[in-house]
Amino acid sequence: MKAMVIEDDASTNELFVEALGDGGFEAHGFPDAESAMKAFDPNEHYLITLDLGLPGMDGLEFCQWLRQQPNGEDPYVIAITGRSEPDDLASILKAGMDDYMAKPVTLDKLYIRLAVAEAHFVRMEKYRSTCAELVKLKEELEKVKTGA
Repeated sequence: MKAMVIEDDASTNELFVEALGDGGFEAHGFPDAESAMKAFDPNEHYLITLDLGLPGMDGLEFCQWLRQQPNGEDPYVIAITGRSEPDDLASILKAGMDDYMAKPVTLDKLYIRLAVAEAHFVRMEKYRSTCAELVKLKEELEKVKTGA
C-alpha cells in the first residue's frame, strides 16, 4: 500500500517516510499540497499523513480537494497539527480527515495511529469483498428469475 507524507519540514518529512517504509508502506514525501495533488492516483489505496500548516494550500484545503476526487473517499488521512482547540478538531473532521495527531509527534504515537489505519483498511477490504459477493449473488438471482 502506498503512503503520502505531506509535510513542509524536511527532517520530519524524511523521518515519517522512513517510519512508514519500515511499517511496510511504499512511502513518498511531498513538501506541499500542490506537489502531492500532482502525484495522487485515484486508483491507488493510500495512507496520508498531512500537516495542516503547509505553504500555499493548507492541509484542510488539500483534504477537501482530495475528498472530491474520484475514489477520494478511500485514502485514510491523518492530520498532523499543533492545533488542539475543539474548533480546530471540528474543522479537521469537517474537512474529511479520519484521524489526527497533535505535535510533537513521536514515532511511538505514529505507529499507534498506523495500527488504527491498518485496522480500518482491513475492515474496508472486508466490506468491499462482501459488497462484491452480494452483487454476484444478485446477478445469479436475476438469472434464476429470468430463466437465463
